Amino acid sequence: EFFRNVYVSFTMLLIYFIIFLFPAWQVLLLNINITVIIFWIVVTIISLWFYGTMNEITKKLIGADVVEITQSALDAWMTGYSKGFENILERNSTEMVAKTYVFDFYFKDKTKACLVIPPIHPGPFKWVGSSSLPEKLSNLMLRKGYSDCIILHSLSNHDMNLPSNAELEKYLKYIDSEPTSKLQLTNLRVFKNEGQYFRCLGFDSDQSTLGITVPKQPMDDFPFGFTSKVLYESGKVGKELVLIDSHNRLATKFGDINYEEVFKECYSSRIEGSSSLYVQFERIDTDVPEVAGAGIHKLTISDLNETIKLLYADSNNSLPEATDAIEKGLGMVLVTSDTHQTSTFMNSKGYWAFGDLTDANHLIKILEHKATDRLLEAQVYLNVWNTKVKVMGAEGVTKLKNSMKFAMGRFRIYMIALLFMYVVSLLIK
Repeated sequence: EFFRNVYVSFTMLLIYFIIFLFPAWQVLLLNINITVIIFWIVVTIISLWFYGTMNEITKKLIGADVVEITQSALDAWMTGYSKGFENILERNSTEMVAKTYVFDFYFKDKTKACLVIPPIHPGPFKWVGSSSLPEKLSNLMLRKGYSDCIILHSLSNHDMNLPSNAELEKYLKYIDSEPTSKLQLTNLRVFKNEGQYFRCLGFDSDQSTLGITVPKQPMDDFPFGFTSKVLYESGKVGKELVLIDSHNRLATKFGDINYEEVFKECYSSRIEGSSSLYVQFERIDTDVPEVAGAGIHKLTISDLNETIKLLYADSNNSLPEATDAIEKGLGMVLVTSDTHQTSTFMNSKGYWAFGDLTDANHLIKILEHKATDRLLEAQVYLNVWNTKVKVMGAEGVTKLKNSMKFAMGRFRIYMIALLFMYVVSLLIK
């Protein structure tokens, strides 16, 4: 709460710096001479240089001075007060038309469940923008009468972050309204394909393809702008191409990946399908600390010729060893939401991945007794919303990253200079 109530000006910063240098100036005051005067002139010049260059950088890149961005970022990250930081993001965001897909499964017992694939990325970080998107979308769909709902991760990156909670609420209102179009899917067939860089599994129909991309090596998000490529490929094949990032192999270093391979692997080679699928949604009621409010779910989809089994977790990615253990122990492909709600200030990565806090073997023991097979025949419909959304955009994210990078570079130089002057002051006799 401190940062909400303190006005930080350049004068205040200088006072903080003087307090920081208390041992130094205590010595200096007892030895007033030309060296002392030069010392304080140098400290003042360094402080003015730091403040001036930082202001120049941040104003040029994102239209905010150093005090505004520093205070607002600390407010958002440490206290959850995001309005100031979101105002900066909104000033640098861009508007675009995006597609949201919802696959409805209507069961013979009169219940319905859904898979939701938003074009929005759940970021940039906790309390800001669309970070809580999976949980809020899940709650919305349950209020609309679905018995279960899974929020999947599209092939989006941080360029598709919403800049504020206000924009997130606008987006949720769009999805709470009637869809732009609704189609019953026909000639349905389940598929599994293997490529060099990805596996792809899902179901195909005459009207659309849902493909879940599973990387064979560690990776993070797909590149900036990849959702536009998906829409372009969708236009080429003449039906809705809905691709999902399983987001299940967390790493800090990545090899070369041919992302375009997903367009070749996500399809069914079979021509004849059926009018329905056999499906099971099952929410696993268990407490796993690295899983946010949208929970853990088992999902099985079959056309009686081919079957895919998924374990969904509302987590920020997954450790590769946890992903491999789940598939080996339970025969399920792990898929995460990439939520940005499972963060803590002291976590080195900023977010908890699936398997970070809970041993994978323990997870298997928890889940293997709670997941049961009970497939029900379902008619499948595809709902599409064409909505205008304001997103951070590749340019906005790049500007923010560069401003923080340059600012931190200047800050390191500033701290080294102050430390040097501190040492010099201690040597003055």
